[in-house]
Amino acid sequence: MSDIAINPVTRRVQFTGNTGTGPYAFTFNVLQSSDIVVYKNNVLLAETADYTVSIAANGTGNITMAVALVLTDILTIIGGRELSRTTDFVTAGDLLASSLNEQLDSNVIMSQQLDERFGRTISVPPGDEDKSLDLPLAANRASQVLVFDTEGNVTTENGSAFITGSVLGGNFIVNTGTGDGSNTVFGLTASPGVKTNVQVYIDGIYQDKASFSISGQTLTFSEAPPVNAGIEFIIGESVTQITGDAAALTYNQGATGAQDRTVKSRLQDFVSVKDFGAVGNGTTDDTAAFQAAINALGSTGGSVFVPYTMKCLIDSNLTVNANCGIVGPHEFVGSPQDNTSASYGNLGGALIINSSATITLKGGSGLSGLLLYRKGMTFPAAGEGSFAGTAVTADDDDVFISKCMILGFNKAFYSTGQQRQRIEYLYMDNKNGIEIANCGDISYIRQCHAWPFASIANGVLANYQRTGTAYYIRDLGDWAKLTDCFSYGYFRGFIIDDANSVTLLGCGTDNTYSGSPTHTNSIGIVVQGTSTEVSLIGCETAAQATAGVYINTDDNNPTKISDHRSWGGTTHGILIDGGDVNINDSNMRGVVNGISLTDTSSTVTISTTRFSGLTTSAINNTISTSKIFIDSNNDFHDYSGVVANVNLTAQSLASASAVTLPNTGSVFNITGTTNINTLGQGWAGRQVSLMFNGVLTVANATGSNTSIRLSGATNFATTNGGTLTLTHNGTQWYETGRSA
Repeated sequence: MSDIAINPVTRRVQFTGNTGTGPYAFTFNVLQSSDIVVYKNNVLLAETADYTVSIAANGTGNITMAVALVLTDILTIIGGRELSRTTDFVTAGDLLASSLNEQLDSNVIMSQQLDERFGRTISVPPGDEDKSLDLPLAANRASQVLVFDTEGNVTTENGSAFITGSVLGGNFIVNTGTGDGSNTVFGLTASPGVKTNVQVYIDGIYQDKASFSISGQTLTFSEAPPVNAGIEFIIGESVTQITGDAAALTYNQGATGAQDRTVKSRLQDFVSVKDFGAVGNGTTDDTAAFQAAINALGSTGGSVFVPYTMKCLIDSNLTVNANCGIVGPHEFVGSPQDNTSASYGNLGGALIINSSATITLKGGSGLSGLLLYRKGMTFPAAGEGSFAGTAVTADDDDVFISKCMILGFNKAFYSTGQQRQRIEYLYMDNKNGIEIANCGDISYIRQCHAWPFASIANGVLANYQRTGTAYYIRDLGDWAKLTDCFSYGYFRGFIIDDANSVTLLGCGTDNTYSGSPTHTNSIGIVVQGTSTEVSLIGCETAAQATAGVYINTDDNNPTKISDHRSWGGTTHGILIDGGDVNINDSNMRGVVNGISLTDTSSTVTISTTRFSGLTTSAINNTISTSKIFIDSNNDFHDYSGVVANVNLTAQSLASASAVTLPNTGSVFNITGTTNINTLGQGWAGRQVSLMFNGVLTVANATGSNTSIRLSGATNFATTNGGTLTLTHNGTQWYETGRSA
């Protein structure tokens, strides 16, 4: 070969992402075609059979593939000159320049090859501290793991030193084969399942996953391994069980500042009912497992978790100890699909409770994220006929239920004599919902929804009706707060009975309707008994057969109704059978009677309230009374009938030298003929009209809060049927109008 220059280049070039047969160039110099070796995907190729070589005059060249590359192939060309001396200079023989050049070129080429090979090895930085890098003897390193000690020297350790405790890991199966240059299909003794579970080596060279495929126990190469190539298949079996002492295993969360602790400690952060033997198949009694899990929390309290796959039968009474909770997997429990679905029996994270049993909550304990339904229940339920039992019973203060659903019981929750119950985001369908009695400190009930969840899918309107009460606060119920709660289909939506200062804020109650209300004698909200200072604010009642709101409290006990809406064919928007009621900023729409009163002792004030679409009366007072006060700011919209019937009269006062007006009212009938000198209970802005039934004199006077300054500064002589209108300026009364 002619003399060539050996350029200082790396004797290796690689091609990725190419297709076709080439040519593929190499830029390092060679003396002959055998000075290169070619790999395709780590498989050594043979010249002529797999490729041909073309060499230029300067020693560089290219190869052309016999079979075209595909996009995933990796082609590598490396210097491969045999490391040998091919010339021999004898004594007294010819020393030709061409022979010297060929030998020196060969030496440089071989040196470059070694340099390229060393560049792919692990090396020590030039300035590193001198350490021993010698391998231990074969007998000492057999079945060991190569490691560096604390000084940086090479040594070995047993693999078990890296695992604390006894762990059963994956097993590896090794199969072997031999290439014949044509066969691409090889059978394995086990199925890897996926490519990531097998490693393939040909003549010790790892094969890329793209170079083969897996189907069961068959591995197929995209290209046949060369003749006599040794093939090794290493198949990893999946781990089916890990055993050992969790206290001997170390866990670290991994973030900055995280501390080591044992796996046992980490697992004990959460207590699962499965840890105590709960089966969760819906038929095996898991009560004992739950009780054991709760008891294991001890006096410090905590939570027991119910996994999402479990439906746990509670076949006997279960007690949740103080400051403990049962926590389900649900962030919120609702309809599995839509209003036409009731497939609750398919949901996990469920407690299936025997109707003869109950879950008793001790102080500070509760339930969260759970579905609770009665044992034997099927969905959709055919009405409430089989509803029985009490799902949850409070036995101490400060219990809670959050983000749960309770279905199919006579009563969802019952508490008597306990304080500060917290019930939120509870969806329920039971004959009766929440009942709280004798509570001396505030109960908080918010965003609960009582609705025929269990029956809705059967499509029968009567099956949506419940004969009980959705929310029942009784016997003290001091300062109870019910916020954004709703009921549908209940005989009574809310009952406040013998309770003090209860507030319903944004609550609503609806009922079954088919052209008119269909739930006979139903009432939305009831306030009764000794209840006093109850406030209904921003509430709404609809489609109740008898009344949207029914008030029947003791005399002089006030109820406030503000921003209330009653509609949907109800006989009485608000029916008052007893007690004092203040109604303002409300709307009586599409009902028979807007506001009805049957009690002569009741004082009713109505202001800024709208009446529309009424069938009979705006104000329906069936008894004679002078204690309904109708503000002039009310809006009677399309109602053109008599606002209040003849049973409503003005208040009557007997004439006297010093008349004291009631603080409520603006129109008064004055009976008798005794002359009037002073008029009490005036304040700035108060205006009253006096209507006289006899002849008397009203005296003109100034100088005191009860004095009457009359027109022309002269006395007013009344006649039977005469009127006098007065306005107070904070100092005395002034006449603003009269009729003789």
